[in-house]
Amino acid sequence: MALALGAALSSAGAAARYRALPVAPEILFTPRDERGVSFTADGRTAFFTVRLAAEGYLQVICTSTLREGHWAEPQVLPFSGGPAFDADPFVTADGKTLYFASSRSPEGGETPVLDIWVAERAGAGWKPPRRLAGKVRGKGSVRSPVLGRSGRLYFSSTRDGSNKLYYADPTADGLGEAVPLGEGLNGAGEAVGLAVNPAEDTLVFAALGGADELLAPGQVYPRGDLYVSHRTNGVWSPARRLGEPINTAAAEGSPSFSSDGRWLYFMSERGFATRQDIVLTYDALERGLATSLNGRGNIYRIDARVLEAYR
Repeated sequence: MALALGAALSSAGAAARYRALPVAPEILFTPRDERGVSFTADGRTAFFTVRLAAEGYLQVICTSTLREGHWAEPQVLPFSGGPAFDADPFVTADGKTLYFASSRSPEGGETPVLDIWVAERAGAGWKPPRRLAGKVRGKGSVRSPVLGRSGRLYFSSTRDGSNKLYYADPTADGLGEAVPLGEGLNGAGEAVGLAVNPAEDTLVFAALGGADELLAPGQVYPRGDLYVSHRTNGVWSPARRLGEPINTAAAEGSPSFSSDGRWLYFMSERGFATRQDIVLTYDALERGLATSLNGRGNIYRIDARVLEAYR
């Protein structure tokens, strides 16, 4: 018990040296509900999701490019924008291929559960997205695709009834069988999003309902926290919940790494609604809802070296 407490305090102290900073405030830190981001290798093109409250949820994938120090007005990708729910964009380092999860139907019929789709660049535009080939589909939803440099695809799926983490290796006919990443990662709760660093030896994922999840007053259902695992000699370590300044009493999720592995990006709903030191008047409520810290998603980044404190 003393050793476990000492390790926890050591991790907290090491993590405190790092700060979580807003990313691209013009496009990723606004009063809108930004849920996750993937950057090209040069960091100059962003693909991100914006969620809208409608019947159910509508979520779209947007893009913006950095020009002369300013992010251009975001555009909804031509194949997104509804009626399907689009999520979890992952762009390859060259910016030519985008993986994402979507509820769209390949036959144009009844809307299925989430599946992984792939869109490829065609000049200045995009080819129509295609459903990912191979054996990844299975039963249930499949989402949060991350293509490793090895060609291995990491993803989450409800194929056995709950959200867990898997990988699939490339074969001549597309991706092979889905393989669980291990109980050490799949015991923290419902795994709904993941990120893998370029070396494929560090994995960060979002989970709902973990036994150690921190909830703000008044929150009676899981909101989501981020966890980390490191791979040594081919084995992933048991998942560890990340502390502050990454996880808070608000929801955190949608992790991703920069192409060089230097930065960890993530979504957080932290803001005035999760503060415990204020009493809201109606005027204060109106002012808070008009800001970027209104309880909807914003994108932060933190130096990925913070993850070394959780080995």
